[in-house]
Amino acid sequence: MQSGPTPRVAAAYIAAMLLTVLMAGCKEKQQAPAAPGPPDVEVTDVTQRNVPVYHEWVAQLNGRSADPGPPTGGELQSIPTPGGEGLFSAPAVWRNAGRTWLFVADRAGTAGYVLTRGRLARQWENPAAGTSPVVAGGLLWVYDPGGTLAVYEPTSGKAIAALPAGPGHWSSPIVTAGRVVLPVGDANQHRTDGVLDLYRLPSP
Repeated sequence: MQSGPTPRVAAAYIAAMLLTVLMAGCKEKQQAPAAPGPPDVEVTDVTQRNVPVYHEWVAQLNGRSADPGPPTGGELQSIPTPGGEGLFSAPAVWRNAGRTWLFVADRAGTAGYVLTRGRLARQWENPAAGTSPVVAGGLLWVYDPGGTLAVYEPTSGKAIAALPAGPGHWSSPIVTAGRVVLPVGDANQHRTDGVLDLYRLPSP
């Protein structure tokens, strides 16, 4: 009579079967599920229509209410520009010896003011045109787009030098690394090249 498999052989056979099933399960888990396809998008007609625009008054920076009357914006003082021209440049502020100075230039003049008791008082003015002034090295630098870089004594407006420069269009001096850099030319010409004039004080 032929005997069946021994218990040891049967146990080995069962273990091999379990290992095969586990490996098959791991392979199924390692396979990433397929990415879903793009959703269906329904495109509808777009209609252009006017919508009402609402305006709500909130407040003013100067703290004024909405009382009737000419709006002034809360200015403490209104002074004429040098030569009475429109001001399209940025003033320069300078603190010196406990006093606050303001320098303004437009296409009709250049002026220096001192702030006293909350009001600006003009100290000097000349008819030389200029863009945004710059104070550096104790000097006031003002570019005339006609082709001059003017150097003034800030407190008196005394002209120290009139340096040659190329013509420009509202460009202003730039102070960096002990030098004054002046871009020249007109941006409205849309050129792809340009010129920079460089100035520095003479060595002592």
